[in-house]
Amino acid sequence: MAASYQKKGKKKRGKKVPQKKDTHRNLTKKQRGKKGKVVNSYEDYILKFEEEENEKVKEGIKKRTGAKKRNSLRAYKAFFDGSCEPYNPGGKMGTGIVIIDEDGEVIHKNSQRFEAKDSNSNNVAEYLALKDVLTWVKENLDKNSEITIFGDSMLVINQMKGRWGISEGLYVKAAREAMEIKKGCTAKLDFEWIPREENTVADGLSKESKSLGLI
Repeated sequence: MAASYQKKGKKKRGKKVPQKKDTHRNLTKKQRGKKGKVVNSYEDYILKFEEEENEKVKEGIKKRTGAKKRNSLRAYKAFFDGSCEPYNPGGKMGTGIVIIDEDGEVIHKNSQRFEAKDSNSNNVAEYLALKDVLTWVKENLDKNSEITIFGDSMLVINQMKGRWGISEGLYVKAAREAMEIKKGCTAKLDFEWIPREENTVADGLSKESKSLGLI
């Protein structure tokens, strides 16, 4: 009875056929096409993924270069200086300015002379020179331009940058006039102090009646 039970209960087992692993089941939604359609193979998915990533990179480069082009400004430099000699205050005043374009070419320079009087001072001369620069900027540069204005007067530069206030002195009227002209400029303005040794051209123009060339 036991033998017949074992014979009856014994099941024949055939050879186990190895099943192909369905890698598609493990794919995420990103690995499927539109409306959930599965890509043909994992290799196809990799190719599709690389194509999409390349397109993203191209689009990113396009946006960045486009933004750079839109935001790029024509860059200019200006140097100004003023002098009051042989007395300060009360002497003869002179101003000098130089404007340089983005290619390093001098596109404008000017010098002015003012007869001696009690209201003259070195700071007044500096501001008259700055007014000359700002007037040129207002008339010739637009919002697509930027200009860095260099001067060796710490008073003028720091007041233009808003670090120092305009309090009292002979220069106050000229300083406030410069501020008003500055407000009317559409170009981007920046002010930088430089030592006198780096401002020789504008300094020379402020002390001479004739223009001096750049070295």
